[in-house]
Amino acid sequence: MFSGSRSATSFSTSKQSSSCTWTETGDTFGSIDLIEDQSKDEGYEDYEDCSFLDFWDDERIEDETKQKILTSEKSLILEIKSLIAKARRSYHRRSYQDALDQQLHILDLIYSALSNNEFIDVQLRMQEAMVECEILKIKYVLLKECFTIDERRLAHDKTQNSKLNLVNKSVIYYQDELLRLSNGRNVDVSNLDKVGYTLYLLHTLAKIHNKKLARYSHALDYYNKALELEIEVLAFLEARYEGGNEDRMREIQIWNMNIRATREKIGMIHYITGRFSLAMKRTSAS
Repeated sequence: MFSGSRSATSFSTSKQSSSCTWTETGDTFGSIDLIEDQSKDEGYEDYEDCSFLDFWDDERIEDETKQKILTSEKSLILEIKSLIAKARRSYHRRSYQDALDQQLHILDLIYSALSNNEFIDVQLRMQEAMVECEILKIKYVLLKECFTIDERRLAHDKTQNSKLNLVNKSVIYYQDELLRLSNGRNVDVSNLDKVGYTLYLLHTLAKIHNKKLARYSHALDYYNKALELEIEVLAFLEARYEGGNEDRMREIQIWNMNIRATREKIGMIHYITGRFSLAMKRTSAS
């Protein structure tokens, strides 16, 4: 039924029930949009489509070469994202076979690009995990009425494992971005766009560890780093804009709101881990 399908993402259907009458209502797997779910964080969602390449300052590489790399590799990522969005629209229209064919085409595109684009290789691996997860979901919808109970369980387990793989690949990608962005140096708080993308990465990693992996100590590390940077930026802006106009005061107000939101997130993690005194301290500080 599925020409060109990958063995890594296929279900075994050799033990189909003779009547093929088993049915299911609804989608038992929930959302597969794990990256999108994690990436949009309050205050920093404008940086979702950024990359460390946007702030690349490696003096060893000529500007013309940088621009070629930036153009070709970012264009490839944008193309893949656009194709994924198109495939998802087909899925939501219940055009499942079209969605499957489109996702398989995307997977071929990713495979052909891997190892040839060193600066986005990790991001491609994340996209690969996302597409494989989508393929499993589509195949489940197409085949579910002919699944036996054992095959249903196998399909569920495979999809859950693919979700976890996607989360882990996401963590690797965002950590890699953060490392490349800092390049072993402290963040220049006067470069507010670079600061914004750094904070986007820190908050995204914190949310993944908090909401998806329940690794609360890791989440706290990222949130505390974000809070430290946000406070540093606020101090810089207050010194720069002392006695400034209304627009500048509004910018300072926004940073104060960001700091308060981060403190509340830290307080919530302390609360759910039973550290009530720390939770109260963080909440009162906000």
